[in-house]
Amino acid sequence: MPKTNQPTSLHSSFTKYFIGLTLPEPENRLITKIKIKYHPHKRLTSPPHITLIPPFLMPNQAYLNEKLVKLTQNLTPFTTELNMIGSWRQLKYGTVFLETKKSEPIKQIVRLLEENIAFLPKQNGFYLHLTVAQRVPLDQLKQTKNEIRDLNLKLKMIVDSLTLFYFDSSESPGVWHVRHKYPFKEVDKLKTIKLVR
Repeated sequence: MPKTNQPTSLHSSFTKYFIGLTLPEPENRLITKIKIKYHPHKRLTSPPHITLIPPFLMPNQAYLNEKLVKLTQNLTPFTTELNMIGSWRQLKYGTVFLETKKSEPIKQIVRLLEENIAFLPKQNGFYLHLTVAQRVPLDQLKQTKNEIRDLNLKLKMIVDSLTLFYFDSSESPGVWHVRHKYPFKEVDKLKTIKLVR
């Protein structure tokens, strides 16, 4: 686990967040269906996303909002692809994910977030990925991975905003929701969309 200077307990004045990239439609609906199919309880605990900054505690959303608005105004959209299937094993369960093919621009954003926002967890060896199946029993991991590989998933998306997620503990066992999206510069966004098309 990465070392952080985060509080060790969730005080009432703190909210748990993470920062990530959401998927456009129809890719979001597709990955949602796959995640629900392979989740042991047939439910989602968060929208499909690529995590940039893993969960952290923050007492002041105004500070976080100000920093994210300022940072995204200096970012320009780019395209990334996810088409390589990977997996890892935990003690009891496994996870199947899609790996980003062109991750350097995303890694640059992660560095900017860590350098410009105080109290974010420092990441050591954090792996950029899009989860497509989680909490898979270990004896089913190989079969699940092969089934997902047979779907021949190839996602190409324009990254043109950051998303702030927050944790709602009132929903058992807890669910992540979108708090706010922070779009990149509009002029460059339009130029990038025309180039992709």
